[in-house]
Amino acid sequence: MWTTYPAVATIIEPRFLASLSREQIIDGLGEIIKLGLVKDRSILTLLKKVHVDTLVASTQLLPLLKKAIAAKAFYVKADPSEVGLRKILNAGHTIGHALELKYKIPHGRAVLIGLRKELSVCEELGLTPPAVRAQYEALLHSLGIHLEDNLAIDWQSVLHDKKVAGDHIVLPVIKKPGEAKLVSIKLASLKHHLVTS
Repeated sequence: MWTTYPAVATIIEPRFLASLSREQIIDGLGEIIKLGLVKDRSILTLLKKVHVDTLVASTQLLPLLKKAIAAKAFYVKADPSEVGLRKILNAGHTIGHALELKYKIPHGRAVLIGLRKELSVCEELGLTPPAVRAQYEALLHSLGIHLEDNLAIDWQSVLHDKKVAGDHIVLPVIKKPGEAKLVSIKLASLKHHLVTS
């Protein structure tokens, strides 16, 4: 048996970020970009003003961190046990986790690749407008983030995702930047689009 308790405080010390490598910065941005896509589009607006190589020294860093923490805190507070709404924070993670396990790539980079693929699948399913993926790609380009696009997805890993229930998966779907919802999708449909897209 285990229990969880809410944090008493969140301590932010941006000076530590100066010790991180470029890849580690990109890793952290995976989660921050995701939060901009699912909850707070102003995060994406701030990110358009920076580049991976200048982010740590940028005046945008602290506002970005505060907005990202607030966005995540919204879901954690609303759904502490992750039984519903909080699953939106798993955007990019269904495919991201599968890639992370198969290729041993860092979590944040895997999430970024997972977001790209999930946006593409949701676009093909008519759940996400094409403009969302175009804006996502433009943001990655302006940040100086280049992602692998030829990684094969291990379907068995997808089947072990915690959002799978029977022959469906509950997938976070981004309707527009800053707005997402949970949608139940047939696994067969997801597999078809992952294999053919």
